[in-house]
Amino acid sequence: MKPSVFLLLLAIASPANPPPPGTLISAKASVRISSTCEYDTPETHLDLVRGPETDCAFHTRSEKSPWVILKLPKPATITALRIVNRKDGNAARAAGLTAWLSTDGKSWTEVWKASGPAQAVWDVPLSNIPASFVKIGLASDQPQFLHLSRISVYGL
Repeated sequence: MKPSVFLLLLAIASPANPPPPGTLISAKASVRISSTCEYDTPETHLDLVRGPETDCAFHTRSEKSPWVILKLPKPATITALRIVNRKDGNAARAAGLTAWLSTDGKSWTEVWKASGPAQAVWDVPLSNIPASFVKIGLASDQPQFLHLSRISVYGL
């Protein structure tokens, strides 16, 4: 086999971002968003957790502390999150992204906050935290937009 063919096969077999530890448990989650705006397409909201990965699965209005909540199909022990930022522009708006978990959808515990500039992908390891709900958002007193491409929740 030619070296260039081998390297191509190796690149295809070794994804840049292998999945975090645990089993993907968010594919059948329901999605709720703090708001929608004229740039939003509600038909793509479920693309956030299943189906083809889109450039931008949802787009909130400019608001204080915008968020998206995933209700998992059943309670789980969360081992990791993978958050894929918007791909088609304005990805910098996700700087300071924060994740919270909840067992009841009312009381939330912050489990992660991004530091530094926005990334294309955040892999967030967690320490086996029980939850039924995952909230991703921007904790801000200043109005901001929130838009992401994909959120994957891994667990036991």
